[in-house]
Amino acid sequence: MKTIQEREAELNVTHKHIIAGTMRDIDTDSESEFYNKRTVQIQCQTPNCKSKRRIATSDLHQVHNCEQCVRRERLARRRQARAERSAAKKAAKEAAQAVTQE
Repeated sequence: MKTIQEREAELNVTHKHIIAGTMRDIDTDSESEFYNKRTVQIQCQTPNCKSKRRIATSDLHQVHNCEQCVRRERLARRRQARAERSAAKKAAKEAAQAVTQE
């Protein structure tokens, strides 16, 4: 059976954002967010952000940023999509007006 340090070393080969020595074994507290899972702490991969985040090892392949950076990026994507929809509606409305004026 592998030790926690050996498991962490294996994960660190493919996931460089893991902070060394932060792996926790299976959490048996049923009230925990990570019930029955191994967890590690990661360093946020957003430039100029030094925040840390604890995640389950099963999520390592998809989580790279702290919660604040994820929230900020999500809001930026939503704003961009909203602006694009608004511009498309405006263009369609102008095109419809141009057709009716002819």
